[in-house]
Amino acid sequence: MEHRRGPRAVIDPKVRHVGFFTPPDHRSQSVPLSSATSSPPTGNTLSPVMIPPARPIQTRLVDAVPVGSYNPCCEFASSEFFEGRVRRSGNSLPAGGFALPKPTVSVVTNLTEKGGEQSGECQDGLGAKSKSLKEKTSKAERRALQEAQRAAKAAAKVAQAKGKAYEDLYKKLDSKEGANDIYRIAKARERKRRDLGNIRYIKDEEGRTIMIEEDIRKRWGEYFSYLFNERIAEGSVEVENSSQPLQFDCYYSRINQGGVRAALQKMGRNKDVGPDQIPIEAWRYLGDEGVKWLTCLFNKIFSSAKMPDEWRLSEVIPIYKNKGDAQVCSNYRGIKLLGHTMKLWERVIERRLRRETRVSENQFGFMPGRSTTEAIHLLRNLMEKYRERQRDLHMAFLDLEKAYNSVPQSADALNMRLESWRKALEDKGLRVSRDKTEYLRCDFGRYEAAHGEEGSVRIGDQILQPKESFRYLGSVIHRSGRIDEDVTHRIRTGWMRWRAAGVLCDKRVPLKLKGKFYRVAIRPAMLYGSECWPITKAQANRVEVAELRMLRWTCGKTMLDMIPNGVFRAELEVESIIRKMREGRLRWFGHVKRRPQTASVRRVEALFVDGLRRKGRPKLRWEDRLKQDMKELLLSEDMTSDRNAWRDRITEGNAGSVPTNSANMKTGKPSKAPAQKKDNASVAASEKRGGDRPTDKDRKKDVPHPRMQFDDTTRVEKAKKRAVVKQTEVRNRVELFRHLPQYEHGTRLPDLEKKFFRLNSVHPAVYKVGLRYLAGDISGGNARCIAMLQAFQESIMEYSTPPEKALNRDLTAKINSYVSFLIECRPLSISMGNAIKFVKTRIANLPLTLSESEAKANLLSEINHFINEKIILADKVIVRHAVTKVRDGDVLLTYGSSSAVEMILLHAHELNKQFRVVIVDSRPKLEGRLLLRRLVGKGISCTYVNINAVSYVMHEVTLVFLGASSVLANGTVYSRVGTACVAMVANACGIPVIVCCEAYKFHERVQLDSICCNELGDPDAISKVHGREEINYFKDITDNENLQLLNLMYDATPSDYVSMIITDYGMIPPTSVPVIVREFRKEQIWI
Repeated sequence: MEHRRGPRAVIDPKVRHVGFFTPPDHRSQSVPLSSATSSPPTGNTLSPVMIPPARPIQTRLVDAVPVGSYNPCCEFASSEFFEGRVRRSGNSLPAGGFALPKPTVSVVTNLTEKGGEQSGECQDGLGAKSKSLKEKTSKAERRALQEAQRAAKAAAKVAQAKGKAYEDLYKKLDSKEGANDIYRIAKARERKRRDLGNIRYIKDEEGRTIMIEEDIRKRWGEYFSYLFNERIAEGSVEVENSSQPLQFDCYYSRINQGGVRAALQKMGRNKDVGPDQIPIEAWRYLGDEGVKWLTCLFNKIFSSAKMPDEWRLSEVIPIYKNKGDAQVCSNYRGIKLLGHTMKLWERVIERRLRRETRVSENQFGFMPGRSTTEAIHLLRNLMEKYRERQRDLHMAFLDLEKAYNSVPQSADALNMRLESWRKALEDKGLRVSRDKTEYLRCDFGRYEAAHGEEGSVRIGDQILQPKESFRYLGSVIHRSGRIDEDVTHRIRTGWMRWRAAGVLCDKRVPLKLKGKFYRVAIRPAMLYGSECWPITKAQANRVEVAELRMLRWTCGKTMLDMIPNGVFRAELEVESIIRKMREGRLRWFGHVKRRPQTASVRRVEALFVDGLRRKGRPKLRWEDRLKQDMKELLLSEDMTSDRNAWRDRITEGNAGSVPTNSANMKTGKPSKAPAQKKDNASVAASEKRGGDRPTDKDRKKDVPHPRMQFDDTTRVEKAKKRAVVKQTEVRNRVELFRHLPQYEHGTRLPDLEKKFFRLNSVHPAVYKVGLRYLAGDISGGNARCIAMLQAFQESIMEYSTPPEKALNRDLTAKINSYVSFLIECRPLSISMGNAIKFVKTRIANLPLTLSESEAKANLLSEINHFINEKIILADKVIVRHAVTKVRDGDVLLTYGSSSAVEMILLHAHELNKQFRVVIVDSRPKLEGRLLLRRLVGKGISCTYVNINAVSYVMHEVTLVFLGASSVLANGTVYSRVGTACVAMVANACGIPVIVCCEAYKFHERVQLDSICCNELGDPDAISKVHGREEINYFKDITDNENLQLLNLMYDATPSDYVSMIITDYGMIPPTSVPVIVREFRKEQIWI
């Protein structure tokens, strides 16, 4: 090796290390190799190298070039040593040297004098070396270099094209047309992040990796063939396969073209085809000819009972489950691509089978109108009831059909059911998985039960250990019934979705588009199952903190930037997640209340669990959380009947929460957040400043539109003025009953005439009843209910089912339109709502096998049965029970006018019982006068007083008889306003109070006051004095917005004031009302 001045590189091809030497000074000295280098094998030891003195130099390493290439900066280059690449930053090397993993490396030194130029000797050496390199480079190597250069140029062009394409893509995302492309980009980035496309090999049953493509296909085929094909279970009998088609002697109708055409229309579009490569669009394009050909083919298959063998083939595509080893086949789901023609055949047969099949209400899988939220709601509601009564609850999760109408209360009962399930399933080849079956024991009792072998739960011979929590349909169920783990799980799921998206941290994506993606993809993952949460404020704050952190990071900011949260919500147009959770709870509550009483979600509400409540503050329940929400938004349960109106009301409570005008975010300068509407009714002291008050325009957006009964424009304007008060009074003014339907003067005859002449809008009989409601000709709960049901009967008699429509659905829609019309005339009572639900339930339960005439006759008979037995006969039974409480010499007091009480008094008089009646009346209706005339005409001794004298006459009374518009589930009596005052005075004087009410008026609603639900009458009626109607004492101040006249129609009497309730099922105390509601619900007495 030739010696030159400067540092030397000692390189030996046989040694796997290199030593570098740099002289520390200008004197000649011997520098050994560094001890840090690895020791070479014996016989290849490097000797010390003498370095002559030289001028100060600088040494650096540069990238090596391929073999045989030329670099003018190289001091030497040799083809046999250019095999690796070394890169190092800095201008000098360490004195000791270092070791490299490659056996040969390229070292390039640049010799430069401290203040002068390169020497001529060095230049001559470089030129000579360059010539030698060119001579040594072969043509093949030069051709390879040219190919590499062309590849580099092509890569540069590709990179430039990619940059331009990305620029155009982000410009398109900022437009309206390309806004939906963000979801496609997010999916692509998520798949790229998982890097599943690089997994080309799988493992066999023994865990060995398979690398040959043919073996991989064979392994997939064996795995899915084992899963999908039939396996004979132990103990079952194998049926011999016969080549002869089965013959059936029963009658069957041929498949017609209408059924094929209907099934063809329900088939999806743009779906992947099966092995036959025939899409469903081909049959659609053929039109009637295709339908005829398919009908002929299906009839031939149906009559011969033999399906084409080509339909038995399918293509299976494995889909990764996103958990477990990606090379194991069991961590994939198989998606079978079947022929579209066979799917059409299955749909035709399925439509026929559905007519004859009745599925239990407890079945949730693959059923229309069933959701996972409903199942989670059932489970959480069940746990709340058992926890409230301190009763243990045992649950086993088999991922099969659940039966919530009967719950095991002991481990032995659960063992019996598990064993019956295991035998029934495994005899049919469906083996219960011991690993996936979970056992959850909720020890809500006051004592800890032993978990020994005697109280254990087992499947066969395997004992199931109780779990602390279990993930059921994506929701975490804890044995304590709390939702803390589920809230934590939802927050983690939201963060996982946020990180996997890959677009929320991209600064080039517009902020509004990020907000849209968050609302569609991230927030639903966090709110899944929250409709059933009895969430506390602390738990809700945890969810909101996680959301605000996501929004802040999405905008590229942190808390150090000191930017208010309202700015991020405004930029991203994202509403508070706490308000969205409240909206979801109320939306789900409305859905539950609109379900029929036979539905599982309604039956679990009436479930009664024996036991005592725990001392102290009760645990927060879902019902308690709903009461708070409805109190904040001034809502009531009866508003849930109208789905659209209910949606508007619960969303109006969130109006104005997201500011529309957002401020620009500037780094380093905190910007002022727009004012937002708070979730609760309390107002912080900092918000009472004048600058933070919302404008009059924003307040008008938050006010729900009042439901008016009549069209007096002056009253409408007055109601609007009362709803939105002046800015100075917005914090101090409290208005009750604004949520109730406001009474308005005048008539709605112009609108009613339009509906009468509109085709298929309102039946004449219903129209006539509505006018009588409007004029006040029909009064009393029973009379109004009977008139409505008779109008429904007339409309059903003249009803005919339109073509291509089902009778039960179309007739239910007709009844809904009639009910809406009657509500416009006058709000319905609770008892009328029960009757309406009865009619709808009977329509929905009509057998599909009945003809139209038979179905109409059945409905008419059911309505007649309801009127005769639930109203007319029920009153007679109540009279027979109540008369036994009347004794000679009694002084009976009644309030207002009740048809049931009047019948009781008349029947007692017919039995020659001696008693006296005190009739208490009140303005403005003075209904007691009519009752007084009728009783006096029958020869009954009566006393007439106003309600302001009730405390004076109560000392002479021995018994109080009261009527009721409805009896609620907690025993509260909902009746004419003033009833609560009479009952309260009677209770204070120790006089028994007996309420007479028909059973069909009982309702599962729970109400504690008269504010949530009520009806407003004519406000001017309370300003008029009997005998002086022409004088208006409030004439000068009627238009004053500070005046509010309230004529309430009903009030709520607590059950503590009631001694007995007489119904057509007997005489019961108020505490037994829930028991009756629960026991007779199965007989569909309670609607």
